[in-house]
Amino acid sequence: MGKNRTHFYFRIAAFMALPLSMLCACAKSGPVAINPIDINYRFSQIKNEPPRREAADPEIILYKGKYYLFASKSGGYWSSDDLASFKYIKFPKNFPTENYAPTVAEINGEIVFFVSGHDSFWTTSDPESGEWKRIKVDYPRRDTDPALFKDDDGRVYIYFGCHPKDPIMGVEVDPKNNYKMIGEPVELIGHEFKTNGWEKSGDNNQDDRSGWNEGANMIKHGGKYYLQYAAPGTQWRNYGDGVYVSDSPLGKFVYQKNSPFSAKRGGFIGGAGHGGTFKDKFGNYWHVASMLVGIHHGFERRLGLFPTFFDENGKMYSLTEFTDRPFEIPQKKIDFSKKSLSKNWNILSYKKGAKATSEFGDFSAKNAVDEKIETFWSANTGNKGERLEIDLGQVCKISALHINFADEGFNTYDGDPVPIYRYKVLASKDGKNWVQILDESENQKDSPHSLKVLKNPHKARYVAIENSANLDGGKFSISDFRIFGSANIKKPAKVENITVLRDSKDPRNVEISWGEVENAEGYVLRYGIEKDKLHTAYTLRENKLKGSFLNIGTPYFFTVEAFNQAGFGKLSDIKEAK
Repeated sequence: MGKNRTHFYFRIAAFMALPLSMLCACAKSGPVAINPIDINYRFSQIKNEPPRREAADPEIILYKGKYYLFASKSGGYWSSDDLASFKYIKFPKNFPTENYAPTVAEINGEIVFFVSGHDSFWTTSDPESGEWKRIKVDYPRRDTDPALFKDDDGRVYIYFGCHPKDPIMGVEVDPKNNYKMIGEPVELIGHEFKTNGWEKSGDNNQDDRSGWNEGANMIKHGGKYYLQYAAPGTQWRNYGDGVYVSDSPLGKFVYQKNSPFSAKRGGFIGGAGHGGTFKDKFGNYWHVASMLVGIHHGFERRLGLFPTFFDENGKMYSLTEFTDRPFEIPQKKIDFSKKSLSKNWNILSYKKGAKATSEFGDFSAKNAVDEKIETFWSANTGNKGERLEIDLGQVCKISALHINFADEGFNTYDGDPVPIYRYKVLASKDGKNWVQILDESENQKDSPHSLKVLKNPHKARYVAIENSANLDGGKFSISDFRIFGSANIKKPAKVENITVLRDSKDPRNVEISWGEVENAEGYVLRYGIEKDKLHTAYTLRENKLKGSFLNIGTPYFFTVEAFNQAGFGKLSDIKEAK
């Protein structure tokens, strides 16, 4: 399968002694995925607000050999055989589909479902059928963001909390006695924004006040209990998940200083908070979490899937940097701390020349190539023939297309017919002679974030997407038409002159900058609390970052690498900030 760009953690060794490239992690080719997960995100029911798609607060459970994905405001759930393609299953009519933060666990051979603010539990042993049974419970609380957890000994716990001041709490319940509480709820995780900068409110953690601690999730690994929680708020790209660890399901819990273990601020789409951690069929861990769009509403969200692992000391990490590029779902047990899932296809379309048959208002063609899901291009109409064309600047090898539709102009709410986009993609070397490389003219699937991997890479300079059928009630609109592959240019040079300034009066604050690299289209900043485990990564388009997201009481290490259409340059030297 050729050479594969490694993650940072494998690169550190390469940087010091070894070549940077390595063979692809997966001996057996698996399905290719990308974030956000491409599912039929449901439109909102709230007709006094702008129409929007939404799904958030996800959990995935492996049950009877299939994966089942549950998320807020979805009207149903999804099943999957491979974590790459999903089938939608509607809930029964009397189901609490409008309550936030569903939670599921396998208890006594059935899936048990519970949700924020509701008075009942539901069970099924046949989730493919969509049939659920409401069961009588004696659980008196109506808390927000519950999380069900069954321990190895069969005992069951509920964790909950969603508040800017109140803590994350937990209580044992008895499934043999209508889920009656055993004892009283105990406080487990408080608000520690004065020491944990990433918990501070604001889109850059700039407000010196507590954000919302919420979205509890529990997993057991190596005999330890990992209680995860989200902060500072789902409306920001810096939304992430931290973790506390204990020897007991109800504590005492100790904060893991590498938190947030799941964070994604930069790149095409940001956010990696309020998620659930699970094992796949092969024993690999994954974390599924909420990601932010936020165009029409602050709660306009999508879902992301991130490989997760525990190091030799039990620290938990989710890898997010490469996941809004195509990556492979492995078909065997692998070590995510050493093997990359990335397909190594570079972004060819970023800020390249873009033109369209029409542009509606300020939604210009350039928005479709800016690597921001929050902005988009819209044609004036939804008519057949509306077209967006991108000039890559030179003939490139195109391996995959990521087409993200924006739904502009659709007055669509839950229950209305959803937009079905039908289109074709054409390519040309000279802008005159075109060949069709993708035909979705007969598409019947609601696929708002479609990843199309070409069977054979195609060489072209110009790529166009053209509407093939009139859209009923909306406009042909795309947040980003992302083109992946490789270009025949020089890779960027090594990043030099990295400077890290940590505020001595408030060590939560840090400023990082580095010398601009010629021919670079962006940078990946990596950092962590151990020199050889810099697993948190932000994709940036400028050569600096200022924020207030560090934890007081621990040193940090930073490194930067530049990238362009040809790939990644060499890592910078590592800088420590005590």
